[in-house]
This record gives sequence, C-alpha cells and structure tokens, in this order.
Amino acid sequence: LPYALFGHYELWLWMVTCVAVSLGGSVFAGRIVYRLTGGPTRVRVLAGVFTGLALLGIQDWWHYMLSAQSDTMIAALCLGAIDMHLSERPRLAFVLGCLAALGRPEVWPFLALYAIWCWFKRPAMRWLVVIGALGILALWFGIPALSSRSPFVAASNAFGSGRRLRSDQVGGTIRRFLDLYSTPLEIAALLSVGLAIWRRDQVTLALAAGTVAWVVVEIAFSLHGWPGLGRYMFGAGAVMVVLGGLLFGRLLGDARRISRRAGWAGATLAA
Repeated sequence: LPYALFGHYELWLWMVTCVAVSLGGSVFAGRIVYRLTGGPTRVRVLAGVFTGLALLGIQDWWHYMLSAQSDTMIAALCLGAIDMHLSERPRLAFVLGCLAALGRPEVWPFLALYAIWCWFKRPAMRWLVVIGALGILALWFGIPALSSRSPFVAASNAFGSGRRLRSDQVGGTIRRFLDLYSTPLEIAALLSVGLAIWRRDQVTLALAAGTVAWVVVEIAFSLHGWPGLGRYMFGAGAVMVVLGGLLFGRLLGDARRISRRAGWAGATLAA
C-alpha cells in the first residue's frame, strides 16, 4: 500500500522488498544456530552458514520468493522474531511477530502467547502490545469490512479453494509439511530434538514444540475446510531447518572436543 505512492514503480519496490526480506531469513536462521550451537567460533560459523543455505532449499521457496508472494517473507519474519528474542530485544521481536501475523493467521496463537509474556515480564511494552493487537484486528477485519462484502472475506475465499483436502485432512496436512524438505534434514531435526531432551536444552525443545504446534494449527484449519497448503507451513519448515542446523553444529563441535578421530566421525555424520 505505501508503495502505491510511487506510481508504476510500486511493483518493482514490492518485488525488491519481498526478495530482500525473504533472503534475510537465511541471516536470521544462521544467527539463531550460531548463538545456540556453542563451542568454537569456527564451528558456529560453519553451522550458521549451513543453516542459512539450507533454508533456501525448502520446497518451492524460490518460486514463491521470486514471484513476490508473502509466504517466504512471513517465515523470515518469524525467524527474525525468534532471533531478536534470543538477542534480548523483545520490542523488536514483537514488532516482527506482528508483521508476520499480518500475513498468516497461524502466527496469531504464538504472538498472543508472546504478548501475554511481554505484558507481565516487560510492563513497559504494554502500550506496544495494545497497538499491535489493534493494528492486526484493524488490518485483517477493518479494511475488508469497509471495502468488501464481509469482514471475514479472507476466510470465505479460503473455503472456495480448489486445493483444500476433502479427505484425510490430518494425514494430508502432515504429508504436505513433510514434503517441504528432503528426508535427511527431517531426520536431523528429529535427532536434534532427541539430543535436546538428553541435554535438557529448553530453547531447542521450545523451537521444536513451536514447529509441532504450527502444524497442529494447520491441521485444525484443514479440518475446518481451509486449504492447509504446504506454503502456509513455511514458518514451521524454517524452524525445522534451524533444528537440523543445530545438529550439524553440535556434531562438529562435540566431536572436535573429544578427539581428532571422533572429529572426523562427527564431520562424516554431519555431511
């Protein structure tokens, strides 16, 4: 909408913004893994670079990014919110969460929980929480109420999608999520969760729980009659990539500390 002020340049400005923000997701993913991996700086950098590149391998990521759609941007904004929270910058984390919530309703439950946390843990942010909540409601429902037949026109249009699952909505949605990436990285993410359980790594377990919760929300939407497309789960897929990147970094870091021979074994497993 702001780019409409620039006339025929508006489409080009939107395309540049979409690609830039989407590519920024690789930076955020790499930063998260760099921060959480621990160990020598060289290992953390390798893990961060691996994760940033791996994010670009999500199925159809390049298609949606280069066709200037918002799905890859939303995933990048979610990663940015996680990164900013880990960097102890909750205001910026909340703002990025609000921007992501303007794109997909799947973000709303997570943003609501974070808003509650900010309300009690960061009282100075209460004004920002109120503004964010009102802004999301106004832009999601207020604008359609003024410009279309119903405030809930987005939901009505979703019911008419030809790609919605008409049977086995639970299994179908899960399959669409698993189709976002190849099996080796999904196994790596699962092993990363197992390692986090063994180490009692609460941050990694929280990321894994968020991934599962996003898919569960999408399943609920599919059961309701909405499409449940794979691209709607890019946010969960992006965090799954982060989990895989954490295993990559920890295999390298832990093996390096044990012995040189174990270091080669860890590098082989990571590869």
